[in-house]
Amino acid sequence: MPIECQFYGPLREAVGTKSLSRDVPDDGTVGGVLDALTGDYPALASELYDEDGGLRDRLIVSCGGRNVKQLDGLATPVADGDRLRLSPPVEGGAASPAEPAPRSDPGPGERRSSRRGDPGVDGVGQPARTNSDSVIRSSGTTPSGVQPRRS
Repeated sequence: MPIECQFYGPLREAVGTKSLSRDVPDDGTVGGVLDALTGDYPALASELYDEDGGLRDRLIVSCGGRNVKQLDGLATPVADGDRLRLSPPVEGGAASPAEPAPRSDPGPGERRSSRRGDPGVDGVGQPARTNSDSVIRSSGTTPSGVQPRRS
């Protein structure tokens, strides 16, 4: 039965392609597929397995959209049309040494609103101003209904 194998990062480099199709036996497992792949692509073995022969801790192998470590590991059965994805962990980037990392706390003199997303509050916690705040309505009153003082 056919399955699709997809490779990311250094695993893609070891295989030389983003994806390929494999025919596996009806009783095939993730471990069986990985053994066949490392037989065809020896450079893949060092990316997949640790010194003890187990899957690398941080390697993500998913079958049918689920991490095999949460299923039956290498004994996880594969089904007709499954997609086996092999990828390194996805991690956040770091700022280059030349530029500082973005601040998550307010800097000196800055205030942050605890009511972010409140349409009545601006980004620093001040009441948001509208055009009507500074305009006298045609009726001669301010938005609050108070007559402006005339000089």
